[in-house]
Amino acid sequence: MFINRVVKKHKFTLVEIMVSMGVFLILLTMLLNFFSGTRQVWKSLRERNEAFENARVAMDLMSELFSTSVAGKNIGFWAGDGSGISTECTFFTCTTRSLSDAVENSNVDKELGNFYAVRIYVKDGALCISSQKMKNIAGESSVKPTLTENEKVIIKNVKSLEFTNMISSPSGKRTPALGVKLVLFDNKENYYTYKNLPADKKDAFSDAHTYTFARTISFDDVEDPIYEVKNETP
Repeated sequence: MFINRVVKKHKFTLVEIMVSMGVFLILLTMLLNFFSGTRQVWKSLRERNEAFENARVAMDLMSELFSTSVAGKNIGFWAGDGSGISTECTFFTCTTRSLSDAVENSNVDKELGNFYAVRIYVKDGALCISSQKMKNIAGESSVKPTLTENEKVIIKNVKSLEFTNMISSPSGKRTPALGVKLVLFDNKENYYTYKNLPADKKDAFSDAHTYTFARTISFDDVEDPIYEVKNETP
């Protein structure tokens, strides 16, 4: 006798499909959140590394120029009033680095080499250096030069730059040690956000989105001036 067996195929119910879709959506959401978080961490690390690299470049450049600075009885060095904090620094330096894009002037004293007047400052959120190649130093170096030409942007997203005379020194004279503090935003977007914030919210936002870099530069090891400044008119 033959028995006909009817195999009943199981079908998913609507409730089971809805539950499965719900579980799938939960897992998908968790996966997306994981990748989003990973991307945000990677972005933050990249921005942090860029800020640290920019700060290193700026600090190394300033240290190099300060280490080759020339100061003396009639050669000025201006950073604040001699005992306080300044947002810019103007000085003379004899460096092998080419700071000026100007065409070499035939009237420049060849014995001076690369002798420059340099100004370091912040303008519109950028660390800038303006320089002028000196034709001579007689009668010029005891007066603070006004430097606006040959402006070069070193880094951007700068909140502030401060020069602090670590040891009291008369105005216009180089202090034995100079403190440099540079404050950078972590990215361009946060710099512009900060600029547009109300005054009462700036401090909290700045604390959360800036890095502070500081360095003390000693002039004890810098040699005495290699030029004698004469008083006669050039």
